[in-house]
Amino acid sequence: MAPTAIRRLPDARFRRRQTSTAASSERPGYDVVEMVLADREGWDRYESAKWLNMRRWLEENPDDDFAEEVRTHLSSEPTRYASYTREYVGWGVFALMAR
Repeated sequence: MAPTAIRRLPDARFRRRQTSTAASSERPGYDVVEMVLADREGWDRYESAKWLNMRRWLEENPDDDFAEEVRTHLSSEPTRYASYTREYVGWGVFALMAR
């Protein structure tokens, strides 16, 4: 079961929401000068890069007080992401520039 705080937006609704976000960023004195929207592949790469960094950190810091928590997270996160989270994620970044 997916976490209740996360709600799936069909791709079309997600894109409309991002368009709405861009439009709401049109404030007097600012221009939207760049926009990046993640597709599912981009999000997968973002998530998996975190796992690789955790693995590298564990190799370099095996005796750190935080290592057990990182190991637990790394052991469960890929399955949790693939099973529950992946379906619901998406993001966009909007850059604004003052006129």
